[in-house]
Amino acid sequence: MAYFLFIKNLKELNIYSIIKMIIKISNIYFGRGYVYSIQYHIVWCVKYRRKVLINDIEKTLKQLLIEISNENNIKIIEMETDLDHIHILIECSPQHFIPNI
Repeated sequence: MAYFLFIKNLKELNIYSIIKMIIKISNIYFGRGYVYSIQYHIVWCVKYRRKVLINDIEKTLKQLLIEISNENNIKIIEMETDLDHIHILIECSPQHFIPNI
């Protein structure tokens, strides 16, 4: 029944307000002549999968990645480390070339 109420309310709204609602729900960005929503899941592994990402090294690595993301106008959504690798989920504009970051 809630589904039908949602449809009924959508009919009362104009197209502009529907688009605004969709944009609020998802991370859609607008550029000059283009629309984008880009997220990258990046995983880095330590050489030979050695278990070195502990204590101070882990903290320093996270701080360094946050500084780099701030300098390059990149939003870090999630970042987790294990002893031998790091997962990072970032959101950026299409102008960013990931290997250069």
